[in-house]
Amino acid sequence: MAFTGLIELHIMVTLPTEAATDYELVKKLVDAGMDCARINCAHDSRLYWARMISLVRKAEKATGKYCKIYMDIAGPKARIASILTVGPDVKLINGSQLFLAKGDISQYPHSYKGAQVIACSIPEIFKHLKVGAPVLIDDGKIRAQVTSITKEGAVLKIIFARALGARLKNERSINFPETPLEVSPLSSKDLKDLDFIATHADAIGYSFVKNAEDIKLLQKELKKRCGSKASQLALIAKIETKDAVANLPEIIVQAASFQPFGIMIARGDLAVEVGYNVCLNCRKKYCGFVKQHIFL
Repeated sequence: MAFTGLIELHIMVTLPTEAATDYELVKKLVDAGMDCARINCAHDSRLYWARMISLVRKAEKATGKYCKIYMDIAGPKARIASILTVGPDVKLINGSQLFLAKGDISQYPHSYKGAQVIACSIPEIFKHLKVGAPVLIDDGKIRAQVTSITKEGAVLKIIFARALGARLKNERSINFPETPLEVSPLSSKDLKDLDFIATHADAIGYSFVKNAEDIKLLQKELKKRCGSKASQLALIAKIETKDAVANLPEIIVQAASFQPFGIMIARGDLAVEVGYNVCLNCRKKYCGFVKQHIFL
């Protein structure tokens, strides 16, 4: 039987910082078909967000077109918070060492032989970090493994880096795919940002949601700020971890029973967290959470 239904298409554009000051840019985007403007709250500030929204509304009036505002809560994404160089060879190659500091970045073991020390923006990861655990840096471009845990932090061995060596930069991502991270999906910054987001956004992107309890937490915070109008705000759960995939049914039930709801498969972050393996039965690549296949 042929499919006769209609598919409704929308165009979402992530606004750059320039969109806070460049009206012509925003107007061209709206006029060209952007009907959802995304503001990433991991960047810029309330002042910039307010200016972006103001210019979108101005462009709506000028073009006669409607554009919704979608705002992403930053969430607890682990990143390189700081870098300390203690040796001459700053390029990371296969087999070299890297130290992940638990506290003060200047504190590391005397036996450490590497050239650099990094600090993680979420030190809570050390509660469950173990020897042998994989650590992925810069969206998986650099792969490492924990070889020892000390009172100052963890020694990492680089097991994959580009052939000519890789350099570290501040704010690059750090992923711990096999280490539980027990932190709230709403940081203190997120809660402050939510005061603005709840009154200006048509839809909210929820980063690093893991289960139904995380959904309940955000719904509770929205009710505090919006009362009964909280149910009118659309919520988009960003599926970025193995836990989110495993708990997807309960996430959908909890969210969709209260408000307009959608899911976003954050393929970049999810791919780094899950990776892929090759099934011994069908010889195809599948994500690691597909339990019915047998993986290498």
